[in-house]
Amino acid sequence: MSNEAYAIYNELDRVLTFYYDELLLHRSKGGIYIFDSIDKVGWKICAKSIEKVVFDDSFAEYDGVESTMKWFMDCTNLKEIVGINNLRTDNVVNMSGMFWNCSSLVSLDLSSFNTEKVHSMGWMFSGCSSLSKLDVSSFNTKNVTFMGDMFSYCFSLPKLDLSNFNTEKVEYMSKMFFGCFILEDLNISSFNTDDVKSMNEMFRGCPLPMYVDWVVPVCHENLPMYHPHYNQKNAVEVYDLKKAVYAFCCGVDEEEKPRFNEDAIIPKFLPVWQAFKKRGFHFYTFMKNKEYEQIEDEELRVEVLMGACFPILKLPIAKFMTDWLNGYLDFFIRSSNVKWLETWGAENGIITDSVVLRHLFFCSTDKDIWKMMAVGVGDIESLYRWYMGMPDTAIEEATGIPCYYEKDEKKAAEFLEYLLSDTTIATDSVRNEAMRLKSI
Repeated sequence: MSNEAYAIYNELDRVLTFYYDELLLHRSKGGIYIFDSIDKVGWKICAKSIEKVVFDDSFAEYDGVESTMKWFMDCTNLKEIVGINNLRTDNVVNMSGMFWNCSSLVSLDLSSFNTEKVHSMGWMFSGCSSLSKLDVSSFNTKNVTFMGDMFSYCFSLPKLDLSNFNTEKVEYMSKMFFGCFILEDLNISSFNTDDVKSMNEMFRGCPLPMYVDWVVPVCHENLPMYHPHYNQKNAVEVYDLKKAVYAFCCGVDEEEKPRFNEDAIIPKFLPVWQAFKKRGFHFYTFMKNKEYEQIEDEELRVEVLMGACFPILKLPIAKFMTDWLNGYLDFFIRSSNVKWLETWGAENGIITDSVVLRHLFFCSTDKDIWKMMAVGVGDIESLYRWYMGMPDTAIEEATGIPCYYEKDEKKAAEFLEYLLSDTTIATDSVRNEAMRLKSI
């Protein structure tokens, strides 16, 4: 008689034990579950009753496990796993949801796991709300493509070292750390997110302090709602932005050009498309690293950012976009000789159009925009009138195009008070203009 892989659940002890031996017929006590399918999890029917899992020493000889997907999902009373080093994962390709909702597990050491062939780790530890210690130091993730919700709702996890993770093939990281409320020590220094398609709400609910040093340079898409760059990173999917730019370069509506074909692009816009089309493109790094400089023509560069990109981004500046593009709002001075404070990082203290646009992109609040205007970038009266609901109607009367604005007298007053505050670094001309508007 040959060895057989099976698991037995002892209802009295509430223990699920895995074996690989010839003694199946002698272990008739309890529910017996034979490994006859890589995805079959026969013990799922007693998941909520299991309090302990044991991998017998004999199970270390079994190398036939190809999937651990949802193995212990909803084992809400599981408190202890013994002998997990006897679980051979050499041939496992799917670990999705393996410990999903194991809400009573406090500690988990998976340093014995061989994950070289694993493609999916989505929801692997999601809902492990009591887990305070997790060791995944042995994980080889070079073939993993899906990590969505991998650690979501790990409410009690204060520290996680993922510095060994290879994420070159990962495409989805949505909600990866969603709801990790006390995760203040997180090491993802090895993360390569060039091929990631979605990071939606990746860090939502995580404590803010941990982002200061490494989140901005590592992640390209999403941050928690209260992070300063949340709006920029969560603004639009990469594909949608490329679609908008492509349509812009072809001079048509998006719906008319569903597929990318360079032959349809207006020749002068070809450099624009070449800057946007590359694999792994992310608009956040496109702006942060000044990759827009690949478009050598400055006017063309500004035209595509203003006409194809900024209007579809969820930024404070987008509120002014309609007026700006219609010519109602001279929101900033497009000039090459406006002086700029060194703290904003402009080369040699000189503003160019795209430098201004770059800083506007990183403005997450109205006050961020006010900081720019305090040093002379923009028409203060135009913005003040916009807040007061009194935009210039000259162009509206001439063109018949309506002027959209937001009437907020309180914000208008706050705007002027900010410019006049002793703590604000504002130029004398800006302060004089603010005083004039305040006296009206």
